[in-house]
Amino acid sequence: MNKYGLVAVSSLTVWLATSVAANEVMTFRISSIIDGRLITEDGKAISLYGLQFPDPSENPAGAKQAADQLISRVLTKQVTLDLSLFEQTGSSVNRYGDYHGQVLDISGNWIQQDLIEKGFAWWSGAAKYPRQLRLSLIAAERSAEKASFGVWQTFKTINANMLTVVPKYADFVIAEGRVHSVYSSAKMTYINFGENWKSDFTAAISSINKRNFESQGWKLSALVHKLVRIRGSVRWYNGPFMELSFPEQLEIRSPPSN
Repeated sequence: MNKYGLVAVSSLTVWLATSVAANEVMTFRISSIIDGRLITEDGKAISLYGLQFPDPSENPAGAKQAADQLISRVLTKQVTLDLSLFEQTGSSVNRYGDYHGQVLDISGNWIQQDLIEKGFAWWSGAAKYPRQLRLSLIAAERSAEKASFGVWQTFKTINANMLTVVPKYADFVIAEGRVHSVYSSAKMTYINFGENWKSDFTAAISSINKRNFESQGWKLSALVHKLVRIRGSVRWYNGPFMELSFPEQLEIRSPPSN
């Protein structure tokens, strides 16, 4: 994209951010759904930020069920978009001008939470997600997983302590395991899930992204022996390797073991 295109995108984002600040709660009618984005009658786009839907190539049935559910909930219907909490974290508009917020149906039900609670989607670990909403989505996911609703009938979290190969579908995985050790260098903090860091699963946080964790009070060295759940993409680098960019990707599941 040339410099003029970049300026146009930047100007649009600034304009939208100013507009959002003045209108934190808006009502729209949804005319279409494109790639999981809700398109309003007046051409605005609402991203279902924070949700991860099944990939049609690996779970066609689950993807169709999720799409059908979304169509039945919002297409041609009126929804309310509440941006207030996303405004507080500076994440109510993305770089493309799409809105991020709570999408509520005509009865006031939070659609993103409903989709996760019924097993049609997962919590993605989206950056800068308002904490109280993130906790609600995690609770909804736990409920759906426990009840084996929707995608949880076949989806299982990966055992991080046993992971020694990159999963076939590594675009997005949820892994859970007990942290074996934590090592920090000048550039990276490594969260190791096995004794051999050259072959076992490792999650890593760069020194730049470490600030995101520290700003929320995380002490990464204290993760040793804790059971955690992490989410993101996995690639091969001295064993299966996941980069964590923000605290929303990491969840402590239990107190330290004795």
